[in-house]
Amino acid sequence: MRMEQYFDRPDSCYFVPDPEWAASYSRENWEKEVKHILRVADEVCENTFLFDLDWDMERTCEPVTFREDVDWCCIPDEDPEFVWQFNRHRFFICLGQAWQLTGDEKYVRNFLRLIHDWMDRIPMEGIMQMGPWRMLETGLRGETWTKAIRYFRNSSLLTEEFIDKFAGYLRLHAKRLEEKGGDERLQSNWCILESSGLFEIAMALPQDEDTRRWASLALRRIRDSVRVQVYEDGSQWEQSPMYHNEVFHCLCCVVYLARANGIRLDPGLEETVHRMALADVIWRKPDGCQFIQGDSDEVDLRDKITMGAWLFRDPVLKYAGFDRMDFEGAWDFGRKASLEYRSLPAEKPGFTSACLKDSGNYYLRESWEENANLLHFTCGAMSTGHCHGDKLHVDLVLNGEDVLVDGGRSTYKDILLRFELKGNMGHNTTIVDKKPFTTFTDSWDTRKLSLPVNRSFHTGKKAEFVQGGHLGYISEGIFVNRRIIWIKPDIYLINDQFYATGEHEYR
Repeated sequence: MRMEQYFDRPDSCYFVPDPEWAASYSRENWEKEVKHILRVADEVCENTFLFDLDWDMERTCEPVTFREDVDWCCIPDEDPEFVWQFNRHRFFICLGQAWQLTGDEKYVRNFLRLIHDWMDRIPMEGIMQMGPWRMLETGLRGETWTKAIRYFRNSSLLTEEFIDKFAGYLRLHAKRLEEKGGDERLQSNWCILESSGLFEIAMALPQDEDTRRWASLALRRIRDSVRVQVYEDGSQWEQSPMYHNEVFHCLCCVVYLARANGIRLDPGLEETVHRMALADVIWRKPDGCQFIQGDSDEVDLRDKITMGAWLFRDPVLKYAGFDRMDFEGAWDFGRKASLEYRSLPAEKPGFTSACLKDSGNYYLRESWEENANLLHFTCGAMSTGHCHGDKLHVDLVLNGEDVLVDGGRSTYKDILLRFELKGNMGHNTTIVDKKPFTTFTDSWDTRKLSLPVNRSFHTGKKAEFVQGGHLGYISEGIFVNRRIIWIKPDIYLINDQFYATGEHEYR
């Protein structure tokens, strides 16, 4: 396949339209991020892999180095999350950015070395049932591969033979996603992450009957999945800001590519994605980070809000995001988008406190300043394995500093730490008779749910109020309720109520 056959449309039809400009912009505006990307790329060239980028879904703390051949099925410390994060190939994008930033051909050579090695040694069937070709990773490579190749397109080291092989493997990805993806997992973030990857492959390859069919299928699955997964309040149902934002990111990519290629989306889909961005604004902490609720990491979410602000030309999102296009946004969307974002006005939200009623999350906010006070109270329904036993949990930020916190996730392994962080005792809630009101059979499955009830939320000039209870102990004749009164600006009264007969221990 000739280069011009693969890159058959203008750069404005896909991501990375202005890589040389983005490199200059990044050096000028995002020095810390540039250093991070170069460090990752240099380590990858030495066969060392550490996953510590902000939105790596499975971060690692210890680097893994392969002295000889790369083991794409490596499971260090009996943690399969490594093999899955490894095979998403996010580091290919880092290599591309490093080449654009430095001009050093070693990044191109190592990209070609690694991707050839993967294509030659990792057949679709027979490696591991849940290994490199797991459906989620297959979908995520739809983004990382199709973006990565755009960085290297002008390198003399790319041959037509390679492009032909590369395009063939993208088609293998698309066929697998078409045949085995989507429809049975409409409630799962997997459906959207897989389908967005299928759509990105369909947009990246030369257009033909297959790519048009894949694009149509992907958009249908995404439309159906979004209707199931996203509440009217804009939050993704899994009760985890991390996975809300993974879904939001993928949907933003779909919106961008559809617009760039003249594909009309269902209006309800774009409206939903916009609501998801506004939900990010509501739960954004004064330092710009998300709360580490459920299976979440502490990550600055302003880059996601910035992406939403530009896509929807929303001044409120611009206020809550960065004042200039973020590092990844500059690479993905290019010079024109970055200039448009810079000129977009910023407007302070017309609210401070807010509730996401459908998901049962409430936010009592003093102001939008960096030193503000903010209380988060959660009393919503349980979801899938990414949700924790955190009903009635309280996070508290005082003067911009975390005071009461959630422990987040740390690991997905079936070990004690996972259950300590996931269970009721790992949260700022209440326990009766030392018994949990939510129990987990393993890292993902929940045995005992607790219905949220009695939720109410009121705001006023001098004070605000929120309450909620649950039926986790109702089979034992016990009803639990929590009331919170905030006397502005900095007095918080938390009143726990237990309705029961007999003697019990309340903690």
